[in-house]
Amino acid sequence: MVDHALSLYPPKVTYFACMHSMKPYNEIDLLYRVRDHDKEAFDEIYKRYYLKLRMYVLRFVKVPQYAEDIVQDAFLKVWEIRESIDPEKYFSGYLFTITRNMVFKFLKNAANNKDVLDEIMISITPYDTNEGNLMEWKELGIEIQKAIQMLPPKRKEVFLLCKEEHFSYDETSAKLGISRNTIKEHMVLAMKSIKDHLKNRSLYLLQVILAIFFARL
Repeated sequence: MVDHALSLYPPKVTYFACMHSMKPYNEIDLLYRVRDHDKEAFDEIYKRYYLKLRMYVLRFVKVPQYAEDIVQDAFLKVWEIRESIDPEKYFSGYLFTITRNMVFKFLKNAANNKDVLDEIMISITPYDTNEGNLMEWKELGIEIQKAIQMLPPKRKEVFLLCKEEHFSYDETSAKLGISRNTIKEHMVLAMKSIKDHLKNRSLYLLQVILAIFFARL
């Protein structure tokens, strides 16, 4: 790892933190400072672009933790090659190209990891079914919703709170008045049921995501 660049950045950066920590620096000046190994300037660039990059990556990867890892890797790459940055050129396009290449690499690797593909599939929400107006994508969304509707009532309630409302296990436990271990058990069984319902559609999902990905290049 180059120096300790990423120690500057927490795994998650909130919208509030990004919007309220940016100083009115000229980006070209910041990039000249980054090229000269200035970590404070790099931190400023990171905060300016983090949310945009994360939203871009989530369109294809769907799982927040994977998206955050990819964004971190993209910024690490920028830090590693900082001396080659041309501050006078279009940095935003340069950064998004690096990120796009990392998304493609992730998706290629995901083709050989069924657990990752299953996790991406289960993370698709109803809003994703409008992405690109692809009929295949809509069909996948419909299949996932069918699988969710087939869950026992309490298990479905737990699953929807955790996955669609983004409640933590502790928050779900407090809301429903059942133990955290019971919440965890419901989630494990729900995920298994949904995976069993979808069976071998994971690779098909990857084809759909890649089709959308290349359509946006």
